[in-house]
Amino acid sequence: MSNVIFDMAGKDDISELVRLRIAYMIDDFGTISEYERQCMEEQLPGYFDRRLGKELIAFIARAEGRLVAAAYLLIIEKPANPFLPNGLDGEVLSVYTENEYRGKGICTQLMKNMISLAMK
Repeated sequence: MSNVIFDMAGKDDISELVRLRIAYMIDDFGTISEYERQCMEEQLPGYFDRRLGKELIAFIARAEGRLVAAAYLLIIEKPANPFLPNGLDGEVLSVYTENEYRGKGICTQLMKNMISLAMK
């Protein structure tokens, strides 16, 4: 894991985020149709461009010049209540690591980074 760099994604990472999201879907569902892939390839860049760094924080791991893992924190604003006095809630989405990097604690570190940011 010494060659893995942990960071938060920026707009220059959008094409890699799209690639990882599609890989996650294939891993989760076993397969996706060409139509489903095309729809994701068309929708995801705009979604990431609009939301990334705002209500969507992408925690990433880089190695060998590419993203090898990602975990998303979707920040959701709700009406304040006794459990959410500031109205902010979060949902973890799409925790994924490429096969050859699994079992090395990468997603564990991404989740620790996410929790650290969320607790601020």
